[in-house]
Amino acid sequence: MRTILSLSLLLIVTIASAQPRGAFEGRYYQIDTTAIEGDVDINIDVATFFRNNEYFSAYVEGYTLPGYTLQPTLVYFPTKNSNVEAGLRLRQYGGDDDKLSVFPIVRAQLLFTPRARLTIGMLDGYASHDLPESIIDIEKELNGRPETGIQFVYSNDRLWLDTWIDWQKFIYHGDTVPERFMAGIGVNYAILTNEKRLRLELPFRMTANHVGGQINNYVEPMQSLLNGVLGVRLKRQPNTLVKVWQCDIREQFFHVAAGKSVYPAADGSAFNAELMAQTSHVEATIGYFRGNNFFAMHGNPTYMCISNFKEYYSKERSIVTGELNVNYRASDAFRFYIGGKAYYDTEAKQCDYYYGLGIVFDATKNIYRRK
Repeated sequence: MRTILSLSLLLIVTIASAQPRGAFEGRYYQIDTTAIEGDVDINIDVATFFRNNEYFSAYVEGYTLPGYTLQPTLVYFPTKNSNVEAGLRLRQYGGDDDKLSVFPIVRAQLLFTPRARLTIGMLDGYASHDLPESIIDIEKELNGRPETGIQFVYSNDRLWLDTWIDWQKFIYHGDTVPERFMAGIGVNYAILTNEKRLRLELPFRMTANHVGGQINNYVEPMQSLLNGVLGVRLKRQPNTLVKVWQCDIREQFFHVAAGKSVYPAADGSAFNAELMAQTSHVEATIGYFRGNNFFAMHGNPTYMCISNFKEYYSKERSIVTGELNVNYRASDAFRFYIGGKAYYDTEAKQCDYYYGLGIVFDATKNIYRRK
């Protein structure tokens, strides 16, 4: 009880977490079903952020991310159910005046039906996959490259399906670096949904990280790393001050499917439970994570059983988490967030946390409509 109270006090005092997942959802241009053949839109996406990672454990070092991303794109509609988008994503960190990261943005989307969409090029991004933080760290929205590859999304009243492949490193014949890509599939199937706004879902996730290639001269052995999630999600949306109650219980695993393991173990597992309450502007979550030889290549290093910066390994991890986020949406295009998250390692008696804030602006305007 003392641990939980201390964790809650820390969250209230710092108003800790930068970049809650909701700050990034819906930022990717979707097909405008009211558009007609020949229409042209301009989309401007600006994300300014400050995130301070106060990490003190043996698994990850602390650091700060102040900066912005700017993504202007033009969107053309060859037909009413398809579009082609092109532009740039610029990213710069505060104080890093000599380095500006520039990523070309090109993608094409086809709407087979109002519920089924195919994307080739830039994908919807890390937050859209609805993966636990232990599998994909939400911070990659700030310091990762845009996901590029192929993605198919389908949703109806009971089923949500997201399948994708993100090509992270292309190689030429004879290259001395490995080919890298990440593929994944996510499914949510509702086995119960009723008029009382109660929903029971069975989420399933599987990701594969491949490092290797056939045409390069990379001397290390090829590796394929798998992560999976199987869980239960209970969601209730009462018509009260608390708009959403959600409970997630997940079993996760790690497995080296091909190649020799460079980690202390070739297999691992984790149990994770979270309870979330959400009002119009505030989201609070408490959780528990217990890992056994667990590892995920793109997950938050705080959850791993192996350090990402020094030779340190612990077979078991036991972490209590608490998160508090405030999201204020001034308009459909403009929103502000502030908040944070704390991770209390019950074995090491160590608390890591991060806090921050940001402003997101994402607007689309039609600049040409064929009459």
